[in-house]
Amino acid sequence: MYDGKEFRKRRLEDHHAFIDGIALSGSVPANVRLLFDGARNAYLYSFFAHRLLMVADLQAHVSVEFALREKAVREGRKVSERWGMGRLFKLAIAEKWIVDDGFKVYRRNEAARKERAETYAELDPTIEYRPPADLQAYCRILAESFPSLRNMHAHGSESIYPSVLGTFEIAADLIHQLFPAIDAPRRSAHAQT
Repeated sequence: MYDGKEFRKRRLEDHHAFIDGIALSGSVPANVRLLFDGARNAYLYSFFAHRLLMVADLQAHVSVEFALREKAVREGRKVSERWGMGRLFKLAIAEKWIVDDGFKVYRRNEAARKERAETYAELDPTIEYRPPADLQAYCRILAESFPSLRNMHAHGSESIYPSVLGTFEIAADLIHQLFPAIDAPRRSAHAQT
């Protein structure tokens, strides 16, 4: 790990700082925060047992499914335990409870795409940035990938990958869209970070 002066081994305090930076606000129901915090604790302990990264990742996915179900129930939808994550995602997308601009990773990627288009436009004026027409295309990708990734861990996998913090960031952004802070305005389409 590079600390600005030299390369050094990652320390527990570094690992803690990574996950400490991803937390749910008080606007999120306590039962959802409890699940998400369990996932964060598994990530923290993975410093000592690397295989706990899979447990942390699974629990982050589980907290998303639970949050989707909790939102549906709070909105008066009759959902049964048989409703899977995919069906809950489809409901969230149809109701526009989640939109692409609500995800930091989407906003970063879209800003980079816009910057590239502007750079290339200096070379070729016919190139221009066009915002995506579908403001939930990224959400649809998540609706397909999250259930598969959750199932991969739930049904046993030897996979360990370094993107667990990315899962946490996406999960936190999704949950915050479902349960926004009362004083936090809803992100408008193509808002900047």
